[in-house]
Amino acid sequence: MQNEIFIATVLKNSVGLLLVVACIGKAKGFKLFQTNLSDSFHVPATLVLPLASFIILAEFGLAGLLLLGTTKLVLFSLYASFVLFLVFSMVVAQKLVTYQKVACNCFGATKENITPLDLIRNGLILLCCLAAYYYYESSTFSRWDIGAIGFMSIILAIVLLNFKGMVNTTFFKGY
Repeated sequence: MQNEIFIATVLKNSVGLLLVVACIGKAKGFKLFQTNLSDSFHVPATLVLPLASFIILAEFGLAGLLLLGTTKLVLFSLYASFVLFLVFSMVVAQKLVTYQKVACNCFGATKENITPLDLIRNGLILLCCLAAYYYYESSTFSRWDIGAIGFMSIILAIVLLNFKGMVNTTFFKGY
């Protein structure tokens, strides 16, 4: 059982790190993020600022709870993160199915359009949330284990953050 808890800890930390990067990226490009919400997702002007602020604060709060929370808070945060990424994925899927060109705001405000690879990446993040939720429980790890968990969490987060670029470069060249 210790192996499953170790892996679940890596997964939950990776999701937490992804959320940290997402909220920082959106906050750094806050004006562009607001513009993308308005232009790409047709959010009414009166709701753009509150929605943009809510998304950033939700990501920040969930990240904090995933990385620093007690077992019950971590489990709640994994569930809430799953719901958040599911909503984001449904929006991406709807835009892809209707062939709408939409700027990706996943990990910061950009002008890059979403692709099916964004949906696949979100699916991988959803699987991380589910597996971590299922196997996670509080545990005591050695210093070496903590170091390995930190290292593996960072590597997984980097892979997921750069998933589209890695797949495009390796397999599809410009998809």
